[in-house]
Amino acid sequence: MENEEIVQVNCPYCDTMIDNTAERCPNCKEWFVIPSLKNFKCVSVPVYLIAAALCEAFGLRFVYGLLWGAINFNGFLKISNEKDIKKFKVLFCLFTISICLSFAFKICLISDIVLEILLSYRMLRIIEKYTLKKYNSPVTHHEVGMIFFRTLYVIYYIDTYAQRVKDPNMRYCWNAEKWIKYFVILFIILTVLYMIGFISIPFINFPVFELQ
Repeated sequence: MENEEIVQVNCPYCDTMIDNTAERCPNCKEWFVIPSLKNFKCVSVPVYLIAAALCEAFGLRFVYGLLWGAINFNGFLKISNEKDIKKFKVLFCLFTISICLSFAFKICLISDIVLEILLSYRMLRIIEKYTLKKYNSPVTHHEVGMIFFRTLYVIYYIDTYAQRVKDPNMRYCWNAEKWIKYFVILFIILTVLYMIGFISIPFINFPVFELQ
């Protein structure tokens, strides 16, 4: 497939001459397309909450985070530079090994947390460098959110990507309606898992239905 021919056209907003492939006018800063990240899958926060809770209920800690990384492995490679590709691959391999070892040695759960933080940071830096190069938008992440939520934070970061690119100072992208929905979903998941006996909640002692 041949590359699209680049020609000069007038910006429909300020009449400045720009390339026909431009996604944003360099003069008036108006957007012609919605900024997006292609090749990424399973970027739904509710899906993560459900999948991660089920994995946790079966004692498969961090497994969904690893699975999500595997599903989107090529997506990150496609937007990475050569240096970040090497770092990303090494961290992903170490995270995989650590999770496998943690099934036999519980002490490895500490390394799981540390490696997921480092891997999440590398994913975010890959996205930020790509965004600066493609959209000239210096998006940044929130360190505390990344440390506490790790893979979930990366998913939410991608889910709110368009907002972040248009306003790089919007580090939280807080949407009360969305977060209320997320908390309701999480509450329902935990209640169901508790009722069927998959999890226990301290100080709460309601009858549960034991699986045969």
